[in-house]
Amino acid sequence: MELKNPFSPNIKTRGLAMAGFILAFYINASYAENEFSNYDRDVSWVAANSPENSEFDFSKVPGTVIAHSPKTSGIFLGSPSICVLPDGTYIASHDLFGRNWQEKHGSSTLIYESKDKGQTWKQIGRADGQEWVPLFYHKGALYLIGAGVPHYGFVVKKSIDGGRTWSVPKDEKTGVIYKGKMQANANPIAVANGRIYVSAEMPGHPKPKGWCHMYSVVMSAPEDSDLLDARNWTMSSKVIIPDGMANLAHTGWLEGNMVMRRSDGKIFNILRTHGITDEIAAFYQVSADGKTATLDERDMFIRMPGACKKFYIIYDDKTQTYYAASNWTLERDRGKVGNCPHPIKAERTRNTMALSRSKNLIDWEVYTVILHGDDIDHTGFQYPSMAIDGDDLLLVSRTAYPDEEGVADNQHNSNFITFHRIKNFRDRTFKSAPLTGKIRPEVYPY
Repeated sequence: MELKNPFSPNIKTRGLAMAGFILAFYINASYAENEFSNYDRDVSWVAANSPENSEFDFSKVPGTVIAHSPKTSGIFLGSPSICVLPDGTYIASHDLFGRNWQEKHGSSTLIYESKDKGQTWKQIGRADGQEWVPLFYHKGALYLIGAGVPHYGFVVKKSIDGGRTWSVPKDEKTGVIYKGKMQANANPIAVANGRIYVSAEMPGHPKPKGWCHMYSVVMSAPEDSDLLDARNWTMSSKVIIPDGMANLAHTGWLEGNMVMRRSDGKIFNILRTHGITDEIAAFYQVSADGKTATLDERDMFIRMPGACKKFYIIYDDKTQTYYAASNWTLERDRGKVGNCPHPIKAERTRNTMALSRSKNLIDWEVYTVILHGDDIDHTGFQYPSMAIDGDDLLLVSRTAYPDEEGVADNQHNSNFITFHRIKNFRDRTFKSAPLTGKIRPEVYPY
């Protein structure tokens, strides 16, 4: 019997083929001999248009599939990002994680482009040594700015050919900005006051009260400077959720959104919190020079739908409104997730993606659902990244959804990166059907 590729949906051949793939994985990995063996591994097969994915039927998957990795591979897809180049090309990225892709053996970010407004995508590049990073277009070049896992804490890479090739950080003059432990995320980078502001987190609390009880900082640099030169970067003072508050409610924070409030020009970092509720975000102000982070312990939380999971904030010049995509939880889904490793069940309720809006970054109104699935334990539309294209909102999602292998590993371990166009997003309401189809009225009474 001829063996097909290891991810073939043909049930009769997949078992043997997958066993061969797993055996090859352990033989080729040679972890003891090559500490960063992931860099030698070909992962081009995750692209939706790869030969390995050619036998999968993506017609029932919401949106356009950019990348796919079946659960039997043990490799999952995360941290999507999107940006639009001046010539109209869409660029997207994502990283990898999972039991068969451990970051200690090297991290990678894969780059894709679409020349037809998101209808089709092809993989064009790969940046090793980085994950959890956003795409950032600035002054004629693409950048990946953030976590340099596992080698360094904070790294900048630059591409001058649309994401096909990337600079290699070797020292403080070529992109190694900070060597200590640090993590970042694929969230908004703010450009204001002649500076670029990036959110990051650092460990260091001597007795953390729970998951992600760590310091938050802002990294910034003059926007006209060489972003690969560490001398141009400033780290703000560190702030942390006070121990008393961590004990009472929200143990930690991560994945901040850098935004400027247009009404007064102030710079804020608005962060996801890991806490007992689903709708509380934390925020603090950063000085214009990027040196001082100020946390007001009496006024550090805002109500943000779905804020115990990663959310993404974008500003719309046309309506002078901030929009956020987040995993807001339907009333019927609250507390129902059955496979959450944390006592806080809302953290793994990711089956609904909704849009909220605000005029002042403080008062948020959820106004429409854009993606939804009924299976709370195996469906996830999560970790959004967005861009505005005319009247439409472009969104990429780390998506857990059924394929020919059945349901996803779980809602967290996503097997897809998907692209979605939300047409006329400003005019949507709760009566607008999600892109995934109408929600049953008995559970969605709007």
